[in-house]
Amino acid sequence: MTQLDNELAALATELRASTVRVHDGERGSGAGSGWTAHGLIVTNALVVRGRYAEGEFEDGRRERAMVLRRDDARDLAVIRVRAGGLRPGRVRDSRTRLPGELVVAVGNP
Repeated sequence: MTQLDNELAALATELRASTVRVHDGERGSGAGSGWTAHGLIVTNALVVRGRYAEGEFEDGRRERAMVLRRDDARDLAVIRVRAGGLRPGRVRDSRTRLPGELVVAVGNP
């Protein structure tokens, strides 16, 4: 493995801990991913249609979540879980990124 491979593997491991699988808690038909920080999870609005959803975390825990906001036009929703031990991922400032720099997107559909 190259140094870049090792760095990408470390980044994937770090981000996996903050990536949440989101299930529609009321209809059971939607599933997608979200990203958590302090119990707030950003996900796609199409995943959560009712007032509640469910977050499934890396360690296997499943927690009920309340849908706080939905924006169907932008396909975004914010849900909240009341769970401890959540590890937010580090967000980089996009203004400091350089042209040609590698960017990684993470999801858990």
